Amino acid sequence: DGIIPALQNGQYDAIIAGMSITAERMEVINFSQGYANEPASFSVLKSSPLAALGSSGKVNMDALNDTSSALLDALKETLNGNVVGVQGSTTHENFVKQVLGDSVTMKSYDTQQNMELDLAAGRIDAALCDQGSMEAFMETDGGQDVTFIGPGLGGGPFGGGVGVGLRKADTDLLEMMNKAIDEARADGTLAEHFSKWFGKDISM
Repeated sequence: DGIIPALQNGQYDAIIAGMSITAERMEVINFSQGYANEPASFSVLKSSPLAALGSSGKVNMDALNDTSSALLDALKETLNGNVVGVQGSTTHENFVKQVLGDSVTMKSYDTQQNMELDLAAGRIDAALCDQGSMEAFMETDGGQDVTFIGPGLGGGPFGGGVGVGLRKADTDLLEMMNKAIDEARADGTLAEHFSKWFGKDISM
């Protein structure tokens, strides 16, 4: 919760921490252009009745059509009445509040690790986070019984991808960051590093 105030107070000059670009955040800080876009998904225990939904498709909340709306409706129906975990002060929390609302009981966590532990222990029914983060947990002994359900989610409450957060006054630094991202995209550095460290190219 304190990462943006700390930026504004001069404790550091940029936020490079997987922060999504949202209209709410842009009211108080600037963002570089987006450089990554990782879909979000719900995860459940493989033994959970919710796992019967399976995992397929993608939903862009900014461009819903008949197919994506049907995927979203099926997800809502599956999650109805269940306890859903999210990390607090994230776009995932925004999605649950705005899209699922009172149809679920939302539990917010201070860290994703604590959410993962509760999911694996069955203390929550489902968790929502970036796919890559949960995939890393699934590869551990503690997460081997976890699986994705529903479509990959993006747009709308999830914002316009991940960017570098900057103070509004630092326009020169904003220009430098955008130039660096353009160059890294053009010469393939972004795609190369994401593929190396994330196992897939999530650059944009």
